[in-house]
Amino acid sequence: MQSAVAPIGNPPGRGYLLIVRRAAESDGPLATVCSLLPPFAPVLMAVRMASSNVALWQVGLAAVLTIASIVGLTWLAGRIYANAACTSGRA
Repeated sequence: MQSAVAPIGNPPGRGYLLIVRRAAESDGPLATVCSLLPPFAPVLMAVRMASSNVALWQVGLAAVLTIASIVGLTWLAGRIYANAACTSGRA
């Protein structure tokens, strides 16, 4: 079970570790870029918002990118499941 859940839990965990190590540089370029990327945005953007002033457009962009990635990955998972169901003959 742990090996199945690890790919889902690793990116947010790594984002948390990144911001803990670079807490003094929450406005640095690495923290800024990573806080916009969907796997890290929920953790990093929240920490950046709490520790410094973050531009409103960055918060909005992180939210839009995260929502778009959720929609895209849900669509992709549906396509993979549909193709697997069609080739196995079970529905």
